Amino acid sequence: MQTVPFSDKIVVNYFDADDKETIVVDYENSTLKGKEFITYLSNVDILSNVYVNPELSYEEREELILAWLDCKNLITLESLSVALLHILFQIKDIEVEYLDPIIRADECQKFKDRNNDLVLRIALFFEAVLYHCLVQYKFIERKDQLVIDNPTCIPKNIINLFMLDDFFLFYSKPSIVSAPRNVWFTHQFEDENSLIKYFYLNKNLLTAFLSCIDNGTVTVNGFFEFINAKIQRDS
Repeated sequence: MQTVPFSDKIVVNYFDADDKETIVVDYENSTLKGKEFITYLSNVDILSNVYVNPELSYEEREELILAWLDCKNLITLESLSVALLHILFQIKDIEVEYLDPIIRADECQKFKDRNNDLVLRIALFFEAVLYHCLVQYKFIERKDQLVIDNPTCIPKNIINLFMLDDFFLFYSKPSIVSAPRNVWFTHQFEDENSLIKYFYLNKNLLTAFLSCIDNGTVTVNGFFEFINAKIQRDS
């Protein structure tokens, strides 16, 4: 493992190599922490992942995740994506076990309690993705019940969760957000570099969604049923 900032030798060797390998960074022993740590990795343009010692204090581990979510640059750090997905799964009572997650199962509710608005906004956006699909593929007409017109309300880096194999399980349990079903995020759905486009890059998830067609219509409940049936087949 390496620490950041990277040495000149590490940077030169990385960019000289034909096959770029992901560099695992030891967070605990790095000089940079929190926001500075994430900002550095987002600017250096080196494929990275982060190892976080589970013995670090909860506050240090929470700070790292929040710094990643607050970062305006898109940066893929798989361990942090898994950490956020694990938090959402625990809150939704979805039983998926991860090896040494950054936030332990018994800490996920604490994370939600301390960052309740942020967690619910993220969950609401993921729920709204299904509504966007229904409209995008013309299974229903767009009839918004709630429009959210805020370009910064959703952290950019949550799109990394779309690329995780387990992400579709998020839809295996009902919403944790008390909000209308048909929610439209204006900027996240319509801007040129909208976040929603990353959902459609996950062909497996998109295929799963479109497989819920029943007599020419798709429903969110149908998607839940499809996912639960898939879980039963795979188990």
